[in-house]
Amino acid sequence: MLLIVLLMSARYGYAQPWQHWKTQQQISVDYRTLEPSGLTEIRADTTLTTTLSAFINLLRDTEKADTWIDRVKSVDEVIRYSETDSLVETHIKGFFMVQERWVLTRSTISQDAQQRLTLEVANDYRPSLRKPGIQVKYLKATWTLTPLTDGRVHIRYQGVIDPAGKIPRWIVRDQSLQSTLNTFVGLRSRLQRPEYQRRTLPFIVEPEK
Repeated sequence: MLLIVLLMSARYGYAQPWQHWKTQQQISVDYRTLEPSGLTEIRADTTLTTTLSAFINLLRDTEKADTWIDRVKSVDEVIRYSETDSLVETHIKGFFMVQERWVLTRSTISQDAQQRLTLEVANDYRPSLRKPGIQVKYLKATWTLTPLTDGRVHIRYQGVIDPAGKIPRWIVRDQSLQSTLNTFVGLRSRLQRPEYQRRTLPFIVEPEK
């Protein structure tokens, strides 16, 4: 059994303890380093009054993605396989000497018996595709929306990205932390707009208020 554990650790690595980065505007952001890759995993939390459907409505309003997702250039839903499963293409702006990035992601929505909503996002790396910028080789993220009381919902994002290319790890970490915070600030502002709150989705069970 010990041998199996050691082999699994060598293959998949391990995570350092979480470290708190910043709390601002009712948003908390933490991070940890994944070894031996040196990649940074980020976790962000906030709580606000919202429906669960509003979150999905906001994500699917891809034309407005650049109004709240930090450093995003464009987001397009390439294929919607079902109401809860889709393929999305995202282009991310470059900065300083860092080239623009783009990524294909498969997004899957699920909801458990406690009405907790989960969005799993993983990249669909296709090296044969040629587009402007550098294709992200690895991205894995989870959004979790947990209903509380009085219409409030706890929203957590947890994710890691390998942007590919020759970018120092500390730059990736610092930019990812700031972008995550900026995105959550935009999320809190944009999510409560009436056009997202009014429309409920048939595949989501909303908690009773």
